[in-house]
Amino acid sequence: MKNENFFDSVVFPEVLDGLKNKKSKKTYENIKNGIEAYSGKSFSELTEDDGINYSLNLRKNGYAESTICNRMAIIRSFASLYEKIDETYKNPFIDICKNFDMNSCIDESKIPLQKEVDAFCKKCSPKVGLITKLVSMLGLSSKDITTIKLTDIHMHNGEPYLLLEKNAYSRYVFIPEKLKNQIENYIQLSGLNPNGYIFFSEISNKKVSVRTVERWYKSEADINNFSFTLQDLRNAAASYMIANGANGESVQQALGLTPQSAFRYNKCVDKIVRHDATKYLDK
Repeated sequence: MKNENFFDSVVFPEVLDGLKNKKSKKTYENIKNGIEAYSGKSFSELTEDDGINYSLNLRKNGYAESTICNRMAIIRSFASLYEKIDETYKNPFIDICKNFDMNSCIDESKIPLQKEVDAFCKKCSPKVGLITKLVSMLGLSSKDITTIKLTDIHMHNGEPYLLLEKNAYSRYVFIPEKLKNQIENYIQLSGLNPNGYIFFSEISNKKVSVRTVERWYKSEADINNFSFTLQDLRNAAASYMIANGANGESVQQALGLTPQSAFRYNKCVDKIVRHDATKYLDK
């Protein structure tokens, strides 16, 4: 493992660079400083026991379970990013949220593993396969699927992204290269409707409804005994992003979530890190 200053000089600045909101930056700094001050150690030296003892101290001081769980999940995200940058460092906080009893958490049994999604996509049509990937990798909603146009895909520093706009609010969702290629292949196969929509009715050539998208997906999911819904896939996208070290603000922005909803994914992340520790969103 690199020296103890590596986290402060390299890893944590990258965490802060991913945050746009000054308040979020301050919150993340306070969380980092809080566990270091309580344990009397630098972040690089922290152990799982330090994390457990810190969470118990927060509970002792009257913090709500959701607040403690969210705070520990953020600490885990620091360590996840650290592990990606420095392969000699091992994240000690993988299971840090497993003991929180919060009914509002997403049911981890409803989160598919990457290999399960990939296996389903190999069996289904190109249309449903692409919808599945857009939801499970980018966290798009059924409504988002109905509105995507080719003109919504842009480039930034050589990387493709989707620009989704709703009620004067813009969401920027970066697209892995392999998924961009899948989109292009699908368009070559199926074309676009006159208004440029990627998904459209084969009968009327018009933009499809949310109900139609869900019917397309459910029909093939039932045939292939794939028990996960589109909402389950969207939840998986958020969980995988967090598991791979994405900060909460970025995930909220990408999926259009409220800040209060991020902690709901914390227990799902435990499952993903334990059973499917892959770079799910890598190119």
